[in-house]
Amino acid sequence: MKNRYFPFFFLVLILFTGPLVYMFAQSSESFVAEGEHYSVTSTVSETFSADVLEFMEAFYGLYRSYMHFDPTERKTSMRVQIFGKKSEFDAYLRDVLGESRDSFVFLQYQDPKKSRLVGYRGESEEQLWKSLIHHGYVQYIKTFIPGPPLWMQKGFAVYFENCRYDWDRGEVVFRPNYGWVQSLRDKLDRDPSISDRELFIPVEQLLTIDQAGALDNLGAFYSQSWALIHFLLHSEQKSYNRLLWDSISALSPQAEQDENERRIISRAFEWVNKEQLLEDFLAHVDGIQTFPDLVQGGINAYEDQSYQEAVELFQRALELRNNHYVPEYYLGLIAYQRGDYSKAEYHYLEAVDHDGMTDLLYYALGVNAYADERRDESLYYLQQALEFKGDYGQQAQELIARIEKERAGSEDS
Repeated sequence: MKNRYFPFFFLVLILFTGPLVYMFAQSSESFVAEGEHYSVTSTVSETFSADVLEFMEAFYGLYRSYMHFDPTERKTSMRVQIFGKKSEFDAYLRDVLGESRDSFVFLQYQDPKKSRLVGYRGESEEQLWKSLIHHGYVQYIKTFIPGPPLWMQKGFAVYFENCRYDWDRGEVVFRPNYGWVQSLRDKLDRDPSISDRELFIPVEQLLTIDQAGALDNLGAFYSQSWALIHFLLHSEQKSYNRLLWDSISALSPQAEQDENERRIISRAFEWVNKEQLLEDFLAHVDGIQTFPDLVQGGINAYEDQSYQEAVELFQRALELRNNHYVPEYYLGLIAYQRGDYSKAEYHYLEAVDHDGMTDLLYYALGVNAYADERRDESLYYLQQALEFKGDYGQQAQELIARIEKERAGSEDS
């Protein structure tokens, strides 16, 4: 059996002896929320614990839609413990492990009732939910398969972590995570053959990698594990989709990690043409369209006056990052070119809301309102553009002067 190390980057601790130290700081009150699959305890508030429970139950559905584990095989509720302060988290882990960690920790025991995901609220709500998605998946897979391969643990965890929860609709919104694409492409530009072991982990090693091996080349491990999952899920060749499902089906809850790795190789990857797989994998990575790819493609289409193509590209970009102002700005320009001034104003205002408060956007709003013969609104927007004292101030001032001159002429007549 391989030696396993458990650095905080992947921390899933298997504790075979000693009782679980289950305590909060003496000055903290705990709040418990119980659900169908989870039991959440926090030192924050009753509402917070209920929110975390709702969030985790929703993502349980997402995880299960991919892994298809039988829920009746779960022997107990999955426990999540969130501290309101990092100091509480540190004190708890020092009691359990003798040291603290910077990231969330899944403490795994032979007795499933003692296992739990432990984290802290911190200052960033966004980071809290992202951490719960990532580490929640590790908790999920290890609840059903105590010894899964590391590439499957982290590959899926990274694949899911850009998803969001729509609190109003009560459902998970899937959003692709392309955070590792550019890094992977940069390495492929340097070594298209994926033979440089300083840049890449060989596929056969990735399938059986342990914690120490992953830590030796952390960037390659994360990017390649994510990319392998993405490729197997989204390849247009059904044989690769089947390869992933066969890998998941090969997992055994009774097997340790190295045995599950051997099971996957013998039942799935052993029969694959490795050279063809590599060629198809590279083509897949090259074909992924990230947010910058889609935005640049949209800009190019706009400049070519291929407006419908541009609209489609910008809308796809917003599916990846719905809080960025650039796609909205260009959608506004396209609507303006088409004479749909109401839609143009909508997109420009969306761009402003997405941290795009600039003289350019307010100038665009002023021009749009002027074209729609809404002079008062045009003046309002143009005055806003002047306040930013940017490159479009002169043009805004010229349009203001034009409107005032038109009004004066109208009054004289």
